[in-house]
Amino acid sequence: MSPESSNIEEIKKWKCRKSEIKISDEKFYSNYLKIPEYIPIDVRVCFKKLYLKSEASSLKYYLEKCGLSSKADMPITTMNKIYKDAILQPSDASAKNICEVANYCIIDALRCQELIVI
Repeated sequence: MSPESSNIEEIKKWKCRKSEIKISDEKFYSNYLKIPEYIPIDVRVCFKKLYLKSEASSLKYYLEKCGLSSKADMPITTMNKIYKDAILQPSDASAKNICEVANYCIIDALRCQELIVI
C-alpha cells in the first residue's frame, strides 16, 4: 500500500500555505495547513521574535532557555524509515515503532504548548 501521489499533490495544492514573516532583517517562511477552525501558531517564529539575538532557534534551545522539560528526540531519518516500513511491511514491530513516532509527536506538541503558556 502506498499513498497516491495525486492525492498528496491535491492536498499540497489546496491545503498547504506558505507565508513570509519578517523577523528583524531576516526573511522567514512558515508553512502550514489551511483547515477550517484551525489556527496555525508557529511557536518558533514567536520565540525568534522574542529572542532576536539568540545563537539558536530550535525547540530544544527555547525549552532550555525557559527552564522547561526537554523534547523527545528522534532523527527525521529514523522517522521516515519507520513510516516507510509500516507502509511497505505492516507488522507488530512496525505498529510498535509507529507508536514511538506518535509519542515523539505528542511530546513535541506538548512542549510547544508549554512554551506558549509560560
